[in-house]
Amino acid sequence: QYRKTRKMRDALGRDFLPQLDHYVNQIDEMEQRSSEVLSIINSIPVNELTRDMASLQQRKNESDDARMIQQYDHSIQQIQQQQESCRRLVQQQELLDLRLDAAMNSLKQLQIDMLRLDSLTDGRDVSLAKELHDRSEDLSLYLRDVEASLSEL
Repeated sequence: QYRKTRKMRDALGRDFLPQLDHYVNQIDEMEQRSSEVLSIINSIPVNELTRDMASLQQRKNESDDARMIQQYDHSIQQIQQQQESCRRLVQQQELLDLRLDAAMNSLKQLQIDMLRLDSLTDGRDVSLAKELHDRSEDLSLYLRDVEASLSEL
């Protein structure tokens, strides 16, 4: 086992495994963030907002008091803003899920490539090692972009 790990480390370079660990940690953080956002989405009473807005609209239509109509308009506008915020949050959640799926698929591909490298007799297939190293760097850059978009949530 140690010999295989050492062969892989020598073929991939010493920074590959720490980068891979960092990548996995970033995926874990992304999963946690996704769960948090989903929890927030599930806590929003969308049906109640729709029902409240319909009720306010009906009362506004029945009123002839200008001040009341103005207040109804204000309340309706607030609900519309909440609905729009919820819609954007759902879209961001979907985007986050797509990115998480892509990250998981890339991690699976790395695992397959590492098994291929490990199965080589001398463990020194330079082209595969370079490909894995380059892919891990690309994945780290991709995850930095994802982290930046997560910070906007």
